[in-house]
Amino acid sequence: PEDGWTTEGGLSYRLARPNGLFAAKATAFATRLTDKIVWQPSYVVSGVQVWSPSNVSRGYSRGLELSLRGRGQLRSGLTLSGGSQFTHTDAENRANPDSPAYGAQLPYVPKQTWKLWGRVGWNGLSLSATSRLVGTRFYSADESNALSPYQALDLRVAYEWSLGTGELALVAQVKNVLDRRYEIVRLYPMPPRHATFQLRFSFPNSS
Repeated sequence: PEDGWTTEGGLSYRLARPNGLFAAKATAFATRLTDKIVWQPSYVVSGVQVWSPSNVSRGYSRGLELSLRGRGQLRSGLTLSGGSQFTHTDAENRANPDSPAYGAQLPYVPKQTWKLWGRVGWNGLSLSATSRLVGTRFYSADESNALSPYQALDLRVAYEWSLGTGELALVAQVKNVLDRRYEIVRLYPMPPRHATFQLRFSFPNSS
């Protein structure tokens, strides 16, 4: 089993006003693990992968996470909110100094990720956008093979009605708006641009 320790510390700032909110946070973290479990494909044939766990006897991760978020009411019924989150992670193999994998980034752990989102709401109508940027991810222990960085953009439009017995929502989403071709895991391509529609009814919370 995995065994180790984690430590983290950070600073946060929050400013609240009757018509808005702003918050910022910075967190540094470090983790040292022994017998870290890493899932990797052990066999590939004709596009088929068999995944199995393996142990990295020593692993060391450290990084920084920065986040900003805000919300404001521009006028009656009109609100604007959004935020950003950036993460830098160095997740290194520290098992065997004589191995080519020593000091390499652990498989499928990107060094940088960045998420941006925004939302405009007017009475029951809302429009939101979310963008994700993910850096290079290695899928070999010695960093000899990698998946390219990618950006994905999603859009969402929703309208909600308040009824006497609950709330009705009509939601339309467009995923991968930019129609990017990318893989989160090797040989598993993500869907191209596509749309989803949802009609949802929720009962009020009795508690």
